[in-house]
Amino acid sequence: MTLRPALFAVACLGLAACEPLSAAIFTVNSVLDTADATPGNGACNDGAGNCTYRAALEETNALAGADEIRFAIPAGQCDSQTFVCTITPATFLPDVVGPVTIDGSTQPGNAAVCTTPISQRPTYRVVLDGNGMVNPGVRFHSASAAPASGASGSILRGMNIRGFAEGVALGGVDGGTVTGVRVECNFIGTDAAGGAVAAPPNSGNGVILVCGANDSVIGGPDAEDGNLVSGNAVGVWILCDSPGEATDGNAILGNYVGTDKSGNVALGNQFDGVAVSGAAGPD
Repeated sequence: MTLRPALFAVACLGLAACEPLSAAIFTVNSVLDTADATPGNGACNDGAGNCTYRAALEETNALAGADEIRFAIPAGQCDSQTFVCTITPATFLPDVVGPVTIDGSTQPGNAAVCTTPISQRPTYRVVLDGNGMVNPGVRFHSASAAPASGASGSILRGMNIRGFAEGVALGGVDGGTVTGVRVECNFIGTDAAGGAVAAPPNSGNGVILVCGANDSVIGGPDAEDGNLVSGNAVGVWILCDSPGEATDGNAILGNYVGTDKSGNVALGNQFDGVAVSGAAGPD
């Protein structure tokens, strides 16, 4: 296993060195979907003492600099047998428009999902379930207004994401770019155990990178980095058909696509496992 610095989001420009930014840390302690009472005040609180996932996103988007979202959901809010904690948004979640690390592996008992190869991972304890919602589960965007600086340098890890139109989406807004995003050690489109297609899975793409998504990594070079991306319409799609724009320099490494977590049982995406298309010449 490769040792890494503390999981702060990073800002990277071209091939320059990546420097950690100071971070605010918000710890999700509820499976509720309530909004933050006062976005930008530095306190993740829905007004009733809950730091929900939605409220944490709203806080990170409202603050400048890089932040981290961790999880410590009490066992009483989770499945009593599996300890799976399921967050089901009632409406569209905010896009990520500032650098953030979203780390589901911080939920107690969930660390092994990001320290072991895909085939050896236990059941994921943090589930983001769209329940058929027609929007992305997590969407990393460039920013259209201050104080957000865009989602470049963000990290998504340790999550089971299912039941959305797209599980994870990366792309720019109004010609902007998002660079250096890492999507690693997630189960996308399957159940929390990685042995069956979720009901429902992601109805579109497990992961999609559109115009303006550059120099990002889906998976990674080490065994613990890989994602399981199965049961979606398309597993991973790199797409840009807008003249003058492109998706450049992205890497898809070390993932299981179209299998269960063992890698030996077919659990296919409906159409393509990995697709690259568009007039703008993505790579």
